[in-house]
Amino acid sequence: MKIISCGKKPKEVDNLNLRAAQLRHIPILGESAQERLSELTIGVIGLGGIGSELIEKLKRLFPKRLVLVDDDFIEETNLNRVVGSTFSDAKNRLRKTNLALREVATFNPKQEVRTVFGNFLDEEVQLEFKNCDVIFSSTDNVASRFAACAFGLANGCAVIDVATGIIMNDSAIKAAGGQVIWLTASSNWCPLCSGLYDQREIATGLLDSQELERQRAQGYVHGENIAAPQVGSLNGILAGLAVWMFMRLVSGASIDFDGVAVDALTFTTHAWSEERLSPNNCHYCGEHGSLMRGDSAEMVCRTKAISLPELIPSSNIESLPTRSVTQPSNVAELPVSAMFDLLGLRQYTH
Repeated sequence: MKIISCGKKPKEVDNLNLRAAQLRHIPILGESAQERLSELTIGVIGLGGIGSELIEKLKRLFPKRLVLVDDDFIEETNLNRVVGSTFSDAKNRLRKTNLALREVATFNPKQEVRTVFGNFLDEEVQLEFKNCDVIFSSTDNVASRFAACAFGLANGCAVIDVATGIIMNDSAIKAAGGQVIWLTASSNWCPLCSGLYDQREIATGLLDSQELERQRAQGYVHGENIAAPQVGSLNGILAGLAVWMFMRLVSGASIDFDGVAVDALTFTTHAWSEERLSPNNCHYCGEHGSLMRGDSAEMVCRTKAISLPELIPSSNIESLPTRSVTQPSNVAELPVSAMFDLLGLRQYTH
């Protein structure tokens, strides 16, 4: 893990007029909301296609601090969607954290930024997010996205999960879209107990490379990673929606749903609410689980576990409920069931 911090306010930028830069969105947020924003520490997990779009938008809200993490490098296959990336960056295998730092510092040298070159599934990396007020999760695997949700629930940090996906059928697009979900300590649900994230996918992602190979040899893990089609335009739509949701929450707006799905083929959106468990005995979001336990809560980290079913604490794995969603009364009914059937929210990556 490597950490770089910046935001020293050099003399040559003392005269930056941040107030003028904020004027066009203050009428939307309100003065008090902008003041709250300037005191917030925002984390972004995953600095690829969606993550770079999130940073591009979040840096222009002028938060107090940004904490950014990724463990990957810029490659030529990233150039169609990672904001600010160049062929030179790909040739030099620039760290995505260094690219993000460059983009933020070029825009606003006064912005305080802390970059962490590492994997959020490692405990030492998660500790860097302890002081975050909100975390945007935009990684390409379910395990780290669930780890972010579990971390937020345990530490009272809001989590906004952003993902996109495209499924091809031969040369035709079968389905395309994405989702934004938001989660707080008072939400009374999480992606595990709701069935939104597949438990076996989470468990597989928590294995280190040596144990993953052992599990694969024993027949527990099937399939290989396949490069999925991705485009910057779709990432930008979902990242923009996520930051807009964040702005509304900061401004004090009431949001009576848990997530928004976008069907990019029919150009429709769908807001949904997750069914709550009663009683809620979930290990993560239940009142007797790790909810708001802070440092005493067990982190979701990579491990050398002996078998996949034992990775996720649960008294009875098979008792986890089938995912059920309800339609908020103030959102029009939209024909998105086909998209859910084709993609399934858990299949969205980035």
